[in-house]
Amino acid sequence: MDPNDPLYVVLDFILNQATTAQLEVIGEALKRRTADSPPGGEGLNPRRMAQRLSRNIAKQLGSSLDVPQIARRIVRDLIKNKEPGIQDREVEILLDNWLPGTRAPAPAAEPLPPDALASMVATFLAAERGTLSPEDSRDLPADWRERYWRSFPDEVRQGIEELRRGSIDEARFWAQLLGLQP
Repeated sequence: MDPNDPLYVVLDFILNQATTAQLEVIGEALKRRTADSPPGGEGLNPRRMAQRLSRNIAKQLGSSLDVPQIARRIVRDLIKNKEPGIQDREVEILLDNWLPGTRAPAPAAEPLPPDALASMVATFLAAERGTLSPEDSRDLPADWRERYWRSFPDEVRQGIEELRRGSIDEARFWAQLLGLQP
């Protein structure tokens, strides 16, 4: 079943996320819908019923049903099931590319974990030097350089600029980045 199919979204919500109160609302909606159906089930269209049910639930819950976020969660779970070793950051990059506009507004930016920051800086610098392997390059989204640059703290960007100008050597840059030297 296609994860973008409204029936899939509704079923996932009912089976995996709905609270007892929400299930009661869904039950009432189903009772009304089946009461409107002709006897014997003629004219029963599951897709139309799912779409109507989805609209009714959204209305009754005050539009708190965030379908883009539900879709993002479903795709995230599918990726994690298919590739259990994938890093969360990589999953988010894939989701941003495959489902643009579904990212929830981020809370105040949290600093990158030190190991992730070091890995991103190493990738960034390897690309600048032309030593980034084709395999590593292929796994990155098209605009990764801009995204990485924006995510670097100011001190890291300043250090990269100094490295580019030759104001510091690479050993000193990495020592500063890793907190080994002021």
